[in-house]
Amino acid sequence: MAGWTVRQGTARNEIIEGGSGRDLIRGLGGNDILKGRDGDDALYGGTGDDRLYGGRGQDLLAGGAGYDLFLGGIGDDTLDGGEGWDKAYWDGEFREFEFYRVEGWLYVVDTSSRFTDEGTDRLRGIEQLRFRDFGLDLTRTRQVADLSGDAGLGFRIVGAEPGDLAGRALHGADVTGDGLADVLIGARGADRVQADYPPTEDVGEAYIVYGTPIGPLDPVQLFFPGEGATTLTAGGLGAFNWLGETIAGVGDLDGDGIGDMVVAAPSYVQRFAFGDETPLAFVLYGRDGGFGPTVDLRQPPRGAVLEPDPFDTVGFAVDIGRARTDGRGADVNGDGRTDLILGSISGYLGLTTMTVLFGGQDFADPFSPTDLEPGQGAVFLGFGGPTSQGVYTPSVAALDINADGIDDLVFAGSNPGTEDFYDSSDVRIVFGSPTLGAGGPIDVGAPDTYDGFRFLSGGGAPAVVRNAGDVNGDGVEDLLVVTDQAYVVFGGSALSDVDVLRASRLDGSTGFAILDTANRDAASAGDVNGDGYADILLGSVRSDPALPAVRETVLLFGGPQVGASGVINPWLLPRGQGLVIEGAGEAVAGLGDVNGDGYDDIALSDPDAEGGRGVVHVLYGGPGSDWFLG
Repeated sequence: MAGWTVRQGTARNEIIEGGSGRDLIRGLGGNDILKGRDGDDALYGGTGDDRLYGGRGQDLLAGGAGYDLFLGGIGDDTLDGGEGWDKAYWDGEFREFEFYRVEGWLYVVDTSSRFTDEGTDRLRGIEQLRFRDFGLDLTRTRQVADLSGDAGLGFRIVGAEPGDLAGRALHGADVTGDGLADVLIGARGADRVQADYPPTEDVGEAYIVYGTPIGPLDPVQLFFPGEGATTLTAGGLGAFNWLGETIAGVGDLDGDGIGDMVVAAPSYVQRFAFGDETPLAFVLYGRDGGFGPTVDLRQPPRGAVLEPDPFDTVGFAVDIGRARTDGRGADVNGDGRTDLILGSISGYLGLTTMTVLFGGQDFADPFSPTDLEPGQGAVFLGFGGPTSQGVYTPSVAALDINADGIDDLVFAGSNPGTEDFYDSSDVRIVFGSPTLGAGGPIDVGAPDTYDGFRFLSGGGAPAVVRNAGDVNGDGVEDLLVVTDQAYVVFGGSALSDVDVLRASRLDGSTGFAILDTANRDAASAGDVNGDGYADILLGSVRSDPALPAVRETVLLFGGPQVGASGVINPWLLPRGQGLVIEGAGEAVAGLGDVNGDGYDDIALSDPDAEGGRGVVHVLYGGPGSDWFLG
């Protein structure tokens, strides 16, 4: 082998070291120690119980037979355990690494900024991974369900055209009043030619796919959805308005007993080019029996257009307070009416804000929330002052976390005007009350001015906040927060006396952490296995320049002992406590009961699938913890 220095052992126990160049080292028999040192080396252990050290460079380490130990070292290495029980070591903590499965290989990616970069290693035939703080037994790890197979557990929804990105946003709501949940899908990348309007690029669309006791036998094609779906457009929107970037069921806003929904068109143009497009949020009131093949949200059967001041509370990025999986919306002032919650980033200032519109109002069309008096028809929340401009998408949620009978507001956004500039995962909880907002806009950056508390995770990633439902079965709703990792904060009356809650204090009795670093979306799954406890969905996209993106979803089952140790590792979920669903997870949603079998159903998406058409997988719930394994 030209350019290689060949070093070969014997049948005895030996230590064989390479040099600064490219070494080919064969241990042959015996229990050997092989060291590659510098250069791109190839180390073959042979038949004994060997130790293989790659050193620097891009190395190949193959154990052969026996019980072998691997340390790849600095660089991108390949580790092949071969036969026997093999173990690999990494010089770092478990949380500093991400994991991918691609074509039979497990990729271990160092995501830290340490000088001694471990790189991206790929391995197979390895039974145990060791880190500074944690050991991972790959023979005992997670149960995996694969969406590439057809287990008859649901159906697929395929986007209309390449580039539509159907499934970038997902939610569920019963907007027809038939008792079955419907699937709400956003496709922000849709290009459409609309009558009386010029062609538009990335104007966006949204869809309602109706629940039915007999699920579709074939994939639902959104290009021609047929009687089982409705296409939502908004006539006159300009290019890059991204209709469907956010979509959600919001509960019964108008009090007619049927769930309603909101679709946002946040306008990429307004945020980055200061164009003339105004970000909009469209309210579509539910209707007995559903809608026809298409609905123009500018002229809906019943609805409203929310048109905030584009230099005040607009949303380039809009988050909508989601209804619970049973269809109940938020009621933050305790008047028995469903309130509408919107989080946004100002297109001009970059200011993260939350707007709450109290239920029971007949919104004019178009309607601007800024026309309402604080405390009379609306509540405005944000980090006060121009020095507190934020650059991250806010996330909003509502739940009764302190068990006083009134829903509370959860607001996650950046607050660069304080010492927390780099902590974009700052989460504020504002307790609901009959007088909420009566004193004017609420500055969540000034804790002494409102009743509530802060949750600090210490993570650097923008936070996603969701109502998790009652995960531990104590009768109080719990809070799900996703930043660099995921956290569940158990609700309870004791939180009324808390000023600051740190993630490090979650000890199993107050909540728990979920160790993962690639989370993209999160949701309450409802009760998918019928055990009476709320379950959790965590969608993730693992991407590395050298690897294709890997999408997967962690489904964590609730229960009285869930998270009792304070930490859950998705790679080590015991049987019956959860599983990983591979193949989708950019967006996830608990839908409610789509097919009427009494179990809550879920949806997971891959917007890049099918040439960017996007694919949404609807999975039916069922009895027991192994239901999704087919």
